[in-house]
Amino acid sequence: MRDEISLSEKTIRNYWQKVERHGPDECWTWIGGTPSDGYGAFNVNGRQHVATHIALILDGQPRPAEPYGYALHGDCSNPRCVTPRHLRW
Repeated sequence: MRDEISLSEKTIRNYWQKVERHGPDECWTWIGGTPSDGYGAFNVNGRQHVATHIALILDGQPRPAEPYGYALHGDCSNPRCVTPRHLRW
């Protein structure tokens, strides 16, 4: 069963504080914590989520039904990139 992620305004502000934003077509770099796989990690209500997943949710791209796996990068292949335009489910 898929759990919904509830993002408060404070949580959203905290998320964006961990992102170094650049131009709309450039990589927005996750500067928060990363586990050994290099992808950003972000805690929401005590649960760790992949930062790219949160980027897609904030961009209004609903999560597909499980198993949804990882958010995929386009041309950048940068695990720290959270630019919504570079990502897809």
